[in-house]
Amino acid sequence: MTDAPVMLGVAAAAGLVVGLAFYGALGWTAARLATSPNPGRLMLASMLLRFAFVLGCLYAVAIAGGWTHLLATAGGLAVARLALPRLGPARLSPGGGP
Repeated sequence: MTDAPVMLGVAAAAGLVVGLAFYGALGWTAARLATSPNPGRLMLASMLLRFAFVLGCLYAVAIAGGWTHLLATAGGLAVARLALPRLGPARLSPGGGP
């Protein structure tokens, strides 16, 4: 029972990584929409892949750890959502800035 806080921290860190991947892929997609020959297809494919990835990760955490770990993972996702705008568009853009 002493490893429970450690495992909650691992679940939160997993949520942070999943959130960074989700929002990073969203930024990558948004940057390429203007130059894409078929932006609708790109947007739909990106959305489906990102959602499938996040839901699969959340499902795996829920099965492995229960609702407390799922809540910690969701907290990590929220932290990623709040942290990414502070990185700035120059770090997130494909070319590294204007």
